[in-house]
Amino acid sequence: MFGKLLSDTKSNKSVKVRKPIYKVDRRDAKDAVSYGVRVAAAWSWRILVIAGVSYLLIQLGAQLSMVLVPVMISLLFTAMLAPMVRFLTIKLHFPRALSALTALIIGTGVVATLLSVAIGQMINGAPSLAYKASAGFNTLMDWISDGPLGVKEAQVTQWIQQAGNQLTAAVKANVSSIASGAFFAASTAASSLATIITILFCVFFFLKDGREIWLWLVHLTPRNARRAIHESAYTGWQTVGAWARVQVLVAAIDAVGIGTGAYFLGVSLWGPIALTTFLAGFIPMVGAIVAGALAVLVALVDVGPTAALIMLIIVLVVQQLEGNVLQPFLMASAVALHPVAVLLGVTAGGYLVGILGALFTVPVMAFFNAAISRAASADAYENKSGDSDEDLYLVDSDDSDEEEDEAEEKSDQEEKADA
Repeated sequence: MFGKLLSDTKSNKSVKVRKPIYKVDRRDAKDAVSYGVRVAAAWSWRILVIAGVSYLLIQLGAQLSMVLVPVMISLLFTAMLAPMVRFLTIKLHFPRALSALTALIIGTGVVATLLSVAIGQMINGAPSLAYKASAGFNTLMDWISDGPLGVKEAQVTQWIQQAGNQLTAAVKANVSSIASGAFFAASTAASSLATIITILFCVFFFLKDGREIWLWLVHLTPRNARRAIHESAYTGWQTVGAWARVQVLVAAIDAVGIGTGAYFLGVSLWGPIALTTFLAGFIPMVGAIVAGALAVLVALVDVGPTAALIMLIIVLVVQQLEGNVLQPFLMASAVALHPVAVLLGVTAGGYLVGILGALFTVPVMAFFNAAISRAASADAYENKSGDSDEDLYLVDSDDSDEEEDEAEEKSDQEEKADA
């Protein structure tokens, strides 16, 4: 065939060369993208939108922290005290306002009693601890001068004097900073007092009128969604209450473990150590560190280095069991969250917002997990909260009156027919 082409070319015959035919894909670009890529893109932009909105909400919450933080703390205290209010109202037939006031007084009294007992025992034991600390310091100085180090006593005295002189010079050089720090501490104390008053005020009215406040908020939503929103929030609120009770249990277990260890080691202030550990259990991360350090320091001064080492081991064991075994297990069972989710949530919240983020992350995650699960379930509109359609403003009062009149007329007609 190649020879035939050459002969045709030499004879100047026109040869038709067939061009290769390529099939051009002129489908729409959307159809040309594979299904897997379209699904990945859909998930990606939705995740980015959710992450962006979450970041903006976090930043907004940081700007409104002076209002948002007291409200959230009030909600946690309300979740803890709500069972007591329910008991006083239903079982003892107290008025709602009296039940809320009684629960608030009892809760505040318990916290104040724990604080006063701990501070009182610390004050009573302070002279003994100061004496033992001074004796321990003198023993340390004698060991430095007479021990294997062979340092002369005059040299040790000179070092102490130099340290005192440096401390005095540092204080004189930073008088303005210390004064501003004292002013900042005073303003912080005043702000803390105002925050405490705000929390108590909010807790009382949340306990007294919380249901009415929530139903008013539900009334602002579309009518066909009110039942689902109300039932979902009710389920989430029940979960937050379970979390609050579990948090109290975990803090109590920490206090018993560390306080018992201090008691058997012969530490005189084992009671304040236990109470401080219980109160510090509500402050994530920092509370455990401060309570553990306090227990070890008191054991060192009160008993000795061996007791301090044993106390350190006890603190580490109790905190590791509580943080890695007890708390994730109890929290997961109470709030229906996997322990991994609890651990990662607390870590992320602490990294983004700090101590308050670590404190509020788990209840917020538990609330939204329970609420969204209920909203997505088949029984989202089922009445499990016990609130009627009239409470949710789903039925107008005129309509309900007409229904009652129709029911009465129907019953009268049936009575006449029977007669």
